[in-house]
Amino acid sequence: MAEARSLVVPSRLTVEVEPSAAHPVVAGAVLSIRCFARERNDYRLGPLFADASGVVSASDAQIGLLAEAQLETDLMGLKPITSAFPLVELRLLRRADIERAVEGRRIWGLVGDESTLYGSAESLIQRYEQSPSLGLSENPFPPRVRDEWLDASPKRYRLPML
Repeated sequence: MAEARSLVVPSRLTVEVEPSAAHPVVAGAVLSIRCFARERNDYRLGPLFADASGVVSASDAQIGLLAEAQLETDLMGLKPITSAFPLVELRLLRRADIERAVEGRRIWGLVGDESTLYGSAESLIQRYEQSPSLGLSENPFPPRVRDEWLDASPKRYRLPML
């Protein structure tokens, strides 16, 4: 029987957010990464924000920090991210996602070392509230990218702002 492979965080993640006619502004778009767990609950990592040119970029250390912060809350009975399936899903957050995230951050603030990414909870909330992702329609099947992270090689994707 073949040994089950586990998730390996890439050394660098780059996602190009592509503008559309309805959403020409992509700077500040909010990306989320879902990592599928073998046991218990999935990780939902983020937020990761697009820069002025619409590119989301994160190092393995930054992704690891987001995973550690989620693990630190232990609200969902998570196992270490390295025990997850290698399957990941990347998608842009929508208005309802952002509203839930802002509500949660007003209660919990930042967790672990997230201040190295966001500065403060207030700064993070402000970035959420200024994101063009708020204008994305509530689509039950929004654009997403699925891939397997089987090694630490850099990963590059494109995701339309629809």
